[in-house]
Amino acid sequence: LNAGYSSNTPVILNTRYPLYSEFANLNVAASANPLVLAESFTDYLANYPHGCTEQVVSQVFPWLGLVQQPGYQARLPMVQQQFAVLIQKLSERQQSDGGFSFWPGGYNTADFPSIYVMHFLMAAREQGLDVPDYLYRQGLSFLQDVARQSGGNVYQARLRANAIYLLTRSGEVTTNYLVELHERLQQQHQQAWQTDITAIYMAASYQLLQQPEVARGLIGDYRLGKVSPIQQAYLQRIANPLPPFANPAFQPQLSLDAQYVYLLARHFPEQAKALDGDNIVKLLQPVFDNQYNTIGSSYAALAAYAQLDTVSNAAVPQFYQQSADGKRTLLHAADNRSSLSRLAFGANAEKLIIEGDSALFYAISESGFAKTPPATKQAEQLEVVRDYLNSKGEVVSQARQGEELTVRLRLRSTSNNWHNNVAVVDLLPAGFSVVRSSVTREQGRWRADYIDIREDRLVYYATFGPQMTELRYQVKVTAAGDFMVPAVAAQSMYDRSVYAHTPAARFVVETAR
Repeated sequence: LNAGYSSNTPVILNTRYPLYSEFANLNVAASANPLVLAESFTDYLANYPHGCTEQVVSQVFPWLGLVQQPGYQARLPMVQQQFAVLIQKLSERQQSDGGFSFWPGGYNTADFPSIYVMHFLMAAREQGLDVPDYLYRQGLSFLQDVARQSGGNVYQARLRANAIYLLTRSGEVTTNYLVELHERLQQQHQQAWQTDITAIYMAASYQLLQQPEVARGLIGDYRLGKVSPIQQAYLQRIANPLPPFANPAFQPQLSLDAQYVYLLARHFPEQAKALDGDNIVKLLQPVFDNQYNTIGSSYAALAAYAQLDTVSNAAVPQFYQQSADGKRTLLHAADNRSSLSRLAFGANAEKLIIEGDSALFYAISESGFAKTPPATKQAEQLEVVRDYLNSKGEVVSQARQGEELTVRLRLRSTSNNWHNNVAVVDLLPAGFSVVRSSVTREQGRWRADYIDIREDRLVYYATFGPQMTELRYQVKVTAAGDFMVPAVAAQSMYDRSVYAHTPAARFVVETAR
């Protein structure tokens, strides 16, 4: 997803790279209304290749509001189908305390992701979707447990404020929880917490409890785009291995600002109306700077439709694609799925030109398979190396059909930081098959959060630090030929500045004798 804002037109954009047309899904959108970006966020979320609990919820959550907008209501059957699949996944991940594990088959509750799930389930019930009562009631019990915690650190305070808000929204009288939290924050953290999203969740709860004066006293210090002292404290401690959901990368500034706009629009409409175009651009600036992730995108979409519930009447822009030979072609709408300007473009497009008579928000969504594999490695705060070893432990680039090889992956942080929620995607050459019994979550003192074995790849989800971590598993070579070896890619799922990949290579498999 490549998004931006321009006060001048035409807007000229380069596409990312040539893709195979057979599998390419390419769209460009632009409008004077920032709601146009919400659907582009759903493209990014729908094509996101991983499936932790937060991510599978984020794929559906924005649609709860979008299908209420003109031009999107025809998508309701699709949303209902996705919702039913998601409910099954959540049922399988719910723990005995009512919370939810971060990965399938997990035995531990993920604190903030569970609160996020309950926000989604509550919003779904309010929209009339069929949320199983057992799932919802057990989830409320989890929120009650969080709300009554007495922990004093600011991360726990955020969790408590969020949980109290959802309990209040469900109809529970939460005055005792709220007053105790308020007093503790005043005593232990003085004014630092009042610039954090913690204060906004508390304000929304007071508003629901019919205490508007207290609520208004808590919403005045938050500033869009400004890192709160609480968030800054996390940033300064990021060199230590923090709990995955206390890490500020999990909830970046985009996510916090979007929650602020969402809560204002829902509970403080007068203050929400005071947000002008400059505020919206400030909210979305991290997206324009390529600093977004799944949860930030989901919350940004929620904020967009909560704050901007009407479609702009500005003139529809015109879209052109330009190929490498300079030929320019006018793009035409292939369907009428949306009342906002959104068109498909061809895989041979090198540039896109958008012409209009006003300032525009725009986004390009590109997914598919690149025609040219990477020829060099990249290492941005993370490094990954892969070797294939034969039975003698020698690094090889050829083998005989039927042999088993050891895949050796070596990873480390190239800074002093620990990086959690890293996805290591080891794509297999054609004819290579993972020996499942050789794949383990624990190797030495290291342990993966989750491992996903697919037909064409093995994916590790884990934390990596400055020390070298070595992972090994076996593959069986089942077909003869000269094969492309895809790159291994490692990337933090919540911090786009942390990534690495190997170059692509070739591997020759000789016919069995």
